[in-house]
Amino acid sequence: MAETLPLSRGYLPETPITCWHGNWVSYRLFVAHALTLSHLLPNSGAILNLCEDRASFVMGWIAALTRGLITVLPADRTTKAILQAATDSSTIYALIDQEAPEHQYEGLICTRVGYSATAIPANVGLPDIAADQIAAILYTSGSTGKPEPLVKHWGSLVSGALTLGNMLGWEMPHTGTVLGAVAPQHMFGLETTVMLPLQWGSIIHPERPLLPADMLNAINRSQPPTWLMVTPLHAASYVETKIDSIESKPAGIISSTMPLPKTTAVALEKLWDAPVWEIYGSTEIGMVGLRRTALNSIWQLADDLSLSVSGDHTAVFGRSGMPQQNLHDRLRLDGVNRFELIGRRNDIIKIGGKRAMLPEMNAVLCSLPGIREAVLVQPEEGGRLVALVVADADLDANDIRYALAQHFDPVFLPRPVLLVNQLPRNNNGKLPREALLDLIDRRLKS
Repeated sequence: MAETLPLSRGYLPETPITCWHGNWVSYRLFVAHALTLSHLLPNSGAILNLCEDRASFVMGWIAALTRGLITVLPADRTTKAILQAATDSSTIYALIDQEAPEHQYEGLICTRVGYSATAIPANVGLPDIAADQIAAILYTSGSTGKPEPLVKHWGSLVSGALTLGNMLGWEMPHTGTVLGAVAPQHMFGLETTVMLPLQWGSIIHPERPLLPADMLNAINRSQPPTWLMVTPLHAASYVETKIDSIESKPAGIISSTMPLPKTTAVALEKLWDAPVWEIYGSTEIGMVGLRRTALNSIWQLADDLSLSVSGDHTAVFGRSGMPQQNLHDRLRLDGVNRFELIGRRNDIIKIGGKRAMLPEMNAVLCSLPGIREAVLVQPEEGGRLVALVVADADLDANDIRYALAQHFDPVFLPRPVLLVNQLPRNNNGKLPREALLDLIDRRLKS
């Protein structure tokens, strides 16, 4: 008989699991709503979860799981990505909780999710789910190419959530609140703001505060202890604005999606007197390693994983329900279950027979006076670099090219240097390659 695993753990019937429009939702009421919604869904297949509010997202997530449906999470919230995900998964069904332009959901049968409909609480719990059930299809970030769909089994998601809580020293139930500035449709958001609280009995904060002031207000309204799930860009904004007048400081912060600078981690720990943890992971795997960045550059391997390193190639395996995965990054082992992150295998670029490390060149570009944000892109293998730069008004492309000539071999000087108002970051701060190439194309044609 197939192994089954709980949908949630640690909740008592009358304890809150989330909040809806300012009102607490007890676990018993949440179960009633989720089961009521499940009976409105298709009998089989897949369904898109496009809910913006985390309280409605989680209800839709649980309802789909109990119905045996696969939840599909598009790469982003654009109409193109939504319709592509629907095509990839052969579904016409979607869960929504926000008004949107009619064309965005054209061709989809949408079910609105909310807690206002009648749902009578009963002494009925949520069913266990087979560990090998396909729970979700997520998309890669597209930072190295076109976003690709990836299958996630329930067992691997549960194992990752339990492992993360154990490595943080949590105890069951972990009362308090999980608050995220990241979307639940992204792997980091799903594993930390949905799976982690569901498997440890924590309150799921419904909002997604993006600005420092909004985060401040959300923390002060949360039931402590509060754990924050953020990106390095969010962390840097908290440090820059010095939002330290918090009535109830967070108990901990977890950052992911891109490298967290040690200086940011140190400053944020000092500002909030709370540990700042960083997850190294991927959409394919979820969490691979964890570290407290202010104190250590070495990563602790997730307790439910094993590594095999051979030269520049690293294989990850061992998590329940997850096939062996090959990393795009280069790792160096450091004792037992510890590793150092060296860089991506495609960080080395070749132009005119010469080789260079792209991250090092990006660091030089971003360190130039007057540069607010920038990135080097190689549109074609072996071709010239292009620089996309957000700069102060008194800085022009010739100034930037001259400054880089003091550091770069002539073959690596970007041609052209394009000044832009902003870089095309997605909701989690990443720079999808397709978006970068599209921006370059539009600027060259203008």
